[in-house]
Amino acid sequence: MALVKCPHCNKEVEENKFCPECGKILIVKKKKKLSKFAKRNIIFFSVLLVVIGAVITGAYFYVQEQKKIDPVKAGPEYENIKSILAPLDF
Repeated sequence: MALVKCPHCNKEVEENKFCPECGKILIVKKKKKLSKFAKRNIIFFSVLLVVIGAVITGAYFYVQEQKKIDPVKAGPEYENIKSILAPLDF
């Protein structure tokens, strides 16, 4: 049996329902292990969060770079790009 620390007398005792030293009831919490499905979900959503963050960051910097384009040098294409990116204005 595993040794646990009694919360009442702070002595290490074997894992029982009662502490043999002080006689108090021991409450032993067992750690739950994550299933493979739960681990896979955590990994999936972590990767998804990183990808979404990268896409948002890339879009932000792309829009900022498009604002720097000189309309005279860009020609008529600039107005087309500007109208497309207008809803994404930060």
